[in-house]
Amino acid sequence: MKKLKNLFICGLLGLSIGLFSCNNKDSSSSKDEINDQNKDDTNDQDYNEYEFLSDKGYAGLNEKIPDFSQYENTSAYREVTNYEELLNAIKDAQYHYTTTMTECEGKYVKFAAGKVTASNFLDKVNRGLFIIENFEYVKVTENDTFDSTRTYYEYSSYAKVLNYTQEPAAGYDETNYKGTVRVIEIKNDIDLGWKYVPQSFKPANDFASNSYVENYSRSTKSSLTTYTMSSMYNECGGISKIKIEGTNDLLIYSKNGAKLTHGGFSLLSCDNVVFRNLEFDEMWQWEDASSTTTNKVGDYDAFGWAYFK
Repeated sequence: MKKLKNLFICGLLGLSIGLFSCNNKDSSSSKDEINDQNKDDTNDQDYNEYEFLSDKGYAGLNEKIPDFSQYENTSAYREVTNYEELLNAIKDAQYHYTTTMTECEGKYVKFAAGKVTASNFLDKVNRGLFIIENFEYVKVTENDTFDSTRTYYEYSSYAKVLNYTQEPAAGYDETNYKGTVRVIEIKNDIDLGWKYVPQSFKPANDFASNSYVENYSRSTKSSLTTYTMSSMYNECGGISKIKIEGTNDLLIYSKNGAKLTHGGFSLLSCDNVVFRNLEFDEMWQWEDASSTTTNKVGDYDAFGWAYFK
């Protein structure tokens, strides 16, 4: 079978491999000295050495990634130990806003090359012809002459300019629409299998989805009828796709390298969503295939499974 295992991931929408440092000790040091050094480092090794909350180790992205240590010991730092707590934390990290579109009164449109000629120049001037001088649109007059080297513009009331602004959604204001959670610390291993989705987040049926979770082990899609589906739902509780949408500046991490099994994450309209020091495992597909002409044996991609999308 194909199996993806032991992935340690640090992500910024596009994901990059996390960087971890190791200190090499002098081989000539005595055993006692090494043991003493290890004792001194024991308390700091799991946390400070890797600096999971800091903005270090992001390959030049430090100015974009926030320093998440500012959220320690605040309500924005959430510790989770089970599936329901994880989904609730993701829900509370989500932004809640509406996008308002406003339409401006028109804009200047550049004429394509050859559209303004010596023969139609005066007609274009009478209709309203413009050039750019000192970064401003200047109207051409009847006293000007046609210049084939110039770029000409017209003002069109039909070519609208759209401006988009984001405002807090109903029930939210400037103080809380950006979400209340910035750091999620996963304290222990969690099975994200579809059968274990908490009832409070469970969609209506196995083939429905909601804003937070979707069944990743569905086997009735028409495009998959030629594939031999592994019985993931019955054998290990299925696979879930956890949705993180409309979320910015969120760290999901573990101090002890907790393992997340039977699940993947889908990120949409997000910025600066970071995963650190987590292990992902047990998302696999049987290597048998019902048709050698329509699909490859063990075609993992056939079902669209991925730890991150």
